[in-house]
Formats: sequence, structure tokens, C-alpha cells
Amino acid sequence: MNMRPTFDTAKFQTTLTDGGVPEAQARAQTVALNGALDEAMADVVHETALERLESRLNAQFERSRTEFDKLRSDLHLEIAQTRTEFSEKLRLQGWAIVGTNAALLAAAVALIKFTP
Repeated sequence: MNMRPTFDTAKFQTTLTDGGVPEAQARAQTVALNGALDEAMADVVHETALERLESRLNAQFERSRTEFDKLRSDLHLEIAQTRTEFSEKLRLQGWAIVGTNAALLAAAVALIKFTP
């Protein structure tokens, strides 16, 4: 990925020499500027890549948070349903115990009443 704008080194060097800069100095300045541009662009490309990575990580984090929130909501619903089912079963067992005790009491009363 080359985002660096075109830099015509020959034109730059000619411009310097036409302006009175000695050839060796113009060549050295051209090489130095070209190197500086390469380094600057490498930093820009690196920073852009980091920004894209950060953006992707933030998006993934938000997706994970959404999934976690849904799982938490599902878990709360499951717990509420389990409590409701448990309460209903406990209520039915309570009535079964009351009914059994009533039957035993009736049997005991009958035995007492009808035995000589």
C-alpha cells in the first residue's frame, strides 16, 4: 500500500541546481528529502493501520457486549421461569401433603369411631 504522493527527484534536483545549489549538494538534499518523505509516509501508513485495527477491535467489542447482554437477559429469563416452575411444583406438593394428612386423619377418626 503506497499512499505516498509522487516526488520527482530529478525535477527537484534540477530545480536546486538551476537555483545555484552545487550539484553534489543538490543530490544530497534530494536523497535526504526523499528519505524523510519515506519515513513520514511509513509513520502515516502505520498510524492509519493502527486506527483501522482500533476501529475493528471496538466494533468486535461492541458485538461481544451485545451478545453478552443478550446472554445475561436470557439467563435472567431462565432463572425466572425456573423459579416459577419450582414454586408451582412446591405448591402442588404442599396440597398433596395436606390431602394425604386429611385422608390419614379421616382414616384415624373412622377407626376410632367404628372400633368397639
